[in-house]
Amino acid sequence: KKWPKFSQVHISQFTQTSIPIPKEVHSKLDTAKEYLWIGLLIYRIIIFFFCVFTWWETLYHDTDGDWYAFSSFYTIWNFTMLICYFGCTILLTVLQMIGYDKPLIVYILGNFTTVIFNIEIALVFLVDSVVWIILLPVLIQQGRVDV
Repeated sequence: KKWPKFSQVHISQFTQTSIPIPKEVHSKLDTAKEYLWIGLLIYRIIIFFFCVFTWWETLYHDTDGDWYAFSSFYTIWNFTMLICYFGCTILLTVLQMIGYDKPLIVYILGNFTTVIFNIEIALVFLVDSVVWIILLPVLIQQGRVDV
């Protein structure tokens, strides 16, 4: 079925912050708001590389390159989706920066980004809660912090 929200995707939904950007600059605050998306882009790049580094480190350090053992961890699937999400939002931001916001590309990539976001928003909290609140304290108590 065609969902009406998915047909109304605009590139600015993925590249700008939730703070409205003024059309005209009247004050220093308006100037700051105009450049908030650059901070958002930098944040996304940092998180993207953190996820890639964690993914890569787990593949070659923890599982010695064994793809079967590597893909059996639920957190790896979570990091894979995070890499996809942040990669897509970075790409959408770069496309807007260079002025290449073709409707078909924004439609496909934007909808994919929206779906990945909706999956990840719940999973990130679940994974973080389980790892940091439940598993890590038990491992520290058992003296198994090298796991």
